[in-house]
Parts: sequence; C-alpha cells; structure tokens
Amino acid sequence: MSRSTPFLPYVKIAAPSLGRSVAVTGLKVYLRENKHPVAQLDVLMFGSRYTHLQGRELLRQGVLTEGTPVQLSFGRSLYGGSSWCGYVLSAKRRAVGEGFALANQPRIHVTYMLTGCTHTMQSQSSRSWIASTRSYRSRDLIRSYGLRPHVQKSTVVQPGTAQNATSDFQFLVQMAEELGRRVVVDNSEVYVTSPLVTLRTNVAPPTFTYNDMPGIKSTLHDFQEINGSMDPEGGRSTRQESFGYNTATGHVSRVVARKGKSSAFTTLQTRTDNVSQALAAEDVSGAADDARLWVTANAEVTGDASLKPGQDVVLTGGGLDKSSRGLWMVKEAVHEFQLDQNTATHSFYRTGLVVGRDRTDGLSLVTRAHGLNETDLIASRTILRGGRWVSSYVEGRAS
Repeated sequence: MSRSTPFLPYVKIAAPSLGRSVAVTGLKVYLRENKHPVAQLDVLMFGSRYTHLQGRELLRQGVLTEGTPVQLSFGRSLYGGSSWCGYVLSAKRRAVGEGFALANQPRIHVTYMLTGCTHTMQSQSSRSWIASTRSYRSRDLIRSYGLRPHVQKSTVVQPGTAQNATSDFQFLVQMAEELGRRVVVDNSEVYVTSPLVTLRTNVAPPTFTYNDMPGIKSTLHDFQEINGSMDPEGGRSTRQESFGYNTATGHVSRVVARKGKSSAFTTLQTRTDNVSQALAAEDVSGAADDARLWVTANAEVTGDASLKPGQDVVLTGGGLDKSSRGLWMVKEAVHEFQLDQNTATHSFYRTGLVVGRDRTDGLSLVTRAHGLNETDLIASRTILRGGRWVSSYVEGRAS
C-alpha cells in the first residue's frame, strides 16, 4: 500500500503460496464464544491466455482441497493486523463471465469455508475420566492436540465421568458451561475463563466513538443495547443471590430476587445429582456465572483486527446514553472485508460486535493476571507441524 493510503484494508493468504494468479475479493471471519473460529474466503483465480478450456482446467487443479492448512493475514495497512490459522472445510467453484478487457483469459471464483485450529478436536470420542477437577480435564484435552491451554482453575474434584460419543471440543465446552465459563479460541491458544476476565495483556483497550454531530466522523457506526431478556416465552427471569445444600435430600435451596410486590425474595428448591455440598456449590455458582453478562448490545465499528471475544473495548461519544458509555466485554466479533481489485479506495472493512456487561452502568472487569493466575508466561506462536497447526510452546515444553 502506498504511504498516502494508510487506512486501506488488506487480506493476504500467507500459506499456502498460491502465486500471483489469485486475488482475494472478500473475507468474513466469525469469532464467537464456545464455537470453532470460522472464515469465509472469496478468491478470484485467473490464468494466462491459454486456450480457454485448457486454462480453466489448470485453474480447477489449483483449488485447495479439504483439510489443507491455511494462514490468513488481515487488517489495515500501516496499522497492524491479525493472523488467522485454520483448515479448508469446503470449496465452492463458480465460473466468472467474460469481461471485455479480459477476453480469452480464464477465471474462476472460489469460496472457501475454513475452520480454526480446534478443527482437529471434532472427532467423536468415548472415554472415562477418573476423579479430577474440570479444569484439569480441560487442560489435558487441549494439550493432547498440541494447543496451548489457558484455563481458570477449579478446585472441586468431580467423581468419575463418562464421555459418550461426544467430540472433545463439545466436551470441553460442556465442562466450561457447567462452571459458568466460556471457551475462546485464538489460533493455537484456547482460553477457558469466567465471562468477566479480559484476555487482553498490557495493552489499552481500543476506543470507538459515536459522535451524533454533523461533520464529525464516528468510528462506532451502529449501537443497539438490549437490557434484560428478549425471550418472554422462556419464563420468569431471576437473578441468583444465594443457595444452600441439604446433604440428606440432595436439594439445593436457592434464594433469588423477585419483582413481585408481596416479597422481595423467593426460595426455590431443586433436586441435584451432586453427592457433596462442594459439588453443588460449584454447579450452582457456575450457573450464575454463565448468565453474568446479562446486559448485551450489538455494535458495528470501523474494522479493527485486534477485536476478538474475551477482550474489553471502550464505547463512548455524545451519541450514546451516559449509562452505555465505558467498558464492554466482546462476546462475538465478525470481521468483514470487501476488496475492490480495480479501485482500492472502494474497498471496505467493518467489524460487527456483540458485547456484554454485568451491570447496566458498567463492567466489573477482572484482569487476565488475576483471573488466570498464570505463572507460565513464555510467549508462544502458532506453527505448522505434520500438517497441523499447533502451539510452539505447551505448558513446560516447546513443540
């Protein structure tokens, strides 16, 4: 990019090398909690002026096959970017009509669906787990695939558990949800933490401004806040306050906030399968943590490649209500690129966000150092080994 256009978006295929006959025309990267990272990559393949049929056949042979490791780089020129690693899941090919300037030059449009580094964790598994904590099982699962775990510790030992015909990734998410935690995949780094823990390290959160004034450009283009539940058919919405466990009956007594006029609180009793108060306490508190970010908002901002789930952002500006300004936690980020090969200034890059808070007026943020209590601070990177994306460092050993 030229120095006069520092804000232009770019998308590059870093691996495998496809040569100069491939141009990226669009990209959508979907990053969500408890989900595999997914990307939709649109490319235009064009060949030299062979006989038309011969050239088109050569292009078809150059389409990437299922399971091929892919590395993308995207962002804005001169302002840094982000790297995304994954595998080809499918490829859809479409012939492109002839253009006047490119007559007799064969072209094929290919749309690739890609999945992230946790794609290898999708095989169905059946196994038995001995008595251990959920955090130990999570770390063990993640490490077994060469990925680096960052797991918030749990202290309660669970009895033997069976994993029946469930993929390791699904089982990992299931254990996280039982603890009220989220799973965030960032290439070969896999995080299992409370929804309030930020994964940002030693960097100030990005700020996006909505200026409701003519002539002043905004970086926050759309904002819709949802306060409460949007599913009235789901029944009464309550906030958990406290609980008690009866060892003789196995009942958990939960005292929850109530909006009724007759009483400020009500007590509900639920039968559980837990055999101890410690297990009941972990399950019940986990259910509360899972609904911690109950204030949510949808936002669209100027494209920023650093935006990922589990990271905090600042939304501000005169166009927002005072209570909506300040820190928010990113729950979902969708990076969308449309690249014009003829006129670069017609390209655009935007990021759609789903953000959350645990209060109507702010976020009770927990720092990464406090939430994860990590002692193994050696930096790692995502590398390709044996056709798989793995971490260069996995808790005590280099890959």
